[in-house]
Amino acid sequence: MNRLVLKNVPISMTKAQITSIFFPELEHIEINFPKRNNNNYDITRNVLIRLNSKNEAILCSRFINRLEFQNVEASIAEVDTNKSNNKNVQRCAFCGDMNAEFMCNDCSTLFFSTFYCCKDHQERDWSRHKIECKSLPALRRVDDLTEIISNTNHTNEKNDYNLTENESQSIKKGKYKIQTMDIKPNCKVVITFVTDTRLFYIRSLCLESNDLMNTIRHYSKSAPVILKKPSIDEYVLVNNHRAKVLDLFETDQNVNARVILADFGNEVETKWQDMKHLNYKIRGKPSYTQKVILNDVSNEKYDRNVDNYLQKLSLDQEVLEVVEIFGNQINGLKVVLKHSQTGHIINEVIKTMLNNDQDEKYFYDVNKLSKLATSSSIKIFITDSSQLENQKLLSCIPYEKLSDYLLMLDELKKYCKRISNEPYSTPALNEVCIVKYKEQWHRASCSDSNSQSEFIKFILIDLMINVKIIRNNVRKIPQLFSKHFYTSLCYVNEENVAKIKQIIEKDKFIHACIRYDSKTKCHILNNLL
Repeated sequence: MNRLVLKNVPISMTKAQITSIFFPELEHIEINFPKRNNNNYDITRNVLIRLNSKNEAILCSRFINRLEFQNVEASIAEVDTNKSNNKNVQRCAFCGDMNAEFMCNDCSTLFFSTFYCCKDHQERDWSRHKIECKSLPALRRVDDLTEIISNTNHTNEKNDYNLTENESQSIKKGKYKIQTMDIKPNCKVVITFVTDTRLFYIRSLCLESNDLMNTIRHYSKSAPVILKKPSIDEYVLVNNHRAKVLDLFETDQNVNARVILADFGNEVETKWQDMKHLNYKIRGKPSYTQKVILNDVSNEKYDRNVDNYLQKLSLDQEVLEVVEIFGNQINGLKVVLKHSQTGHIINEVIKTMLNNDQDEKYFYDVNKLSKLATSSSIKIFITDSSQLENQKLLSCIPYEKLSDYLLMLDELKKYCKRISNEPYSTPALNEVCIVKYKEQWHRASCSDSNSQSEFIKFILIDLMINVKIIRNNVRKIPQLFSKHFYTSLCYVNEENVAKIKQIIEKDKFIHACIRYDSKTKCHILNNLL
């Protein structure tokens, strides 16, 4: 199936924004928005994406889930409703797509049918379609759902957090998401969780925020423990904090669930048996915690001193002040912060600490390469085949490393859009640099540092080919891209060269038998599967 469902997409996001953020390398994709319901509670929606192939859909879903942009999630669309043989006008009742291939099994007749693109669209259209659907079992489904929601609301009768009728109706309309209140300039904040040298979570110290934290702590004292395993994306109480369930797993350890704390930003592992029910009144209150990026501060390399500095600000709950806001970026809100007591600009303090180590070099280590597994059946991804015909060599990476590799390339591309114009003309032997080859920037290792000509010899690490680069097209590499090398060279037997050439004209994935030759220290591709 070459369809992808994006969940939790903000309603304000346009097709152009979806393409630029989630599919920057793809040219031909089809984006289908669902019909808008008159629902004041919906702040997100599901979006259906049609891609060229199943492999493309799988890779894109992995990339999007790794991106973690505003809680948007991607999954392969699964269809299990009965297929229609009617090829006349088949408009999806949810998104309006004219090529809907499925219809409601309960109310379809010879003269009337309700069509859908997929099972997800059918379920999201149920609140409207249930009125016209002729099947009694379909109508009972709403009663069952109402009862389930009612049964999960084990609130204590002594507290004041019972549901109103309007709040109860809003719960039935789909997955809930805690809203985030915007942080304003001059707002006092504290750091709740540190991610890297410039990205972390801050919480407002406004009166509403403090009241919310006190309310949650008070409610947690009497909240009942949950009686059954929670579902993914469900909101619960963990250690007296609101938390969203991210994952559930089987383990022999004392933890079997992973959650993210809604009012702090950090992920923790815990036992689901220790979780408590989160009252819908408490869950409906907005969060005053937001992910921010320090403006004009690099995150290209990890610095222990910077990390210790930020961790201490968080641990001591030092009060900071928002000086300036530059708007939302992909990973957070870009801001300038200052220390309320000392007046120091946090951005400038960290920039000074990072600039103390500008001359650090990074070197290519063959031992860091991802080794191909010697197996009778392995799937590999071809990164370069220019050496196949003459030298019978393929540059490839293990399939399980593909998502990490693609994510690295995407980050490298973003970095190179703002790369320095200052050349780095004196790299050392085996030093890792960034070089411009055929109008694209690549990671490369210097293979000849003694050359006096205007060209320097390099090995393009992700393609495993030797090139000559003009000195003006060489730049220093940040630590972020100086590690995690994925590409290996694989020797191809003569009888497989022609077959592989035919395969890679259509696809870059190959199933093969790989063995390792200890004499030549090279992987050998024996047979295609």
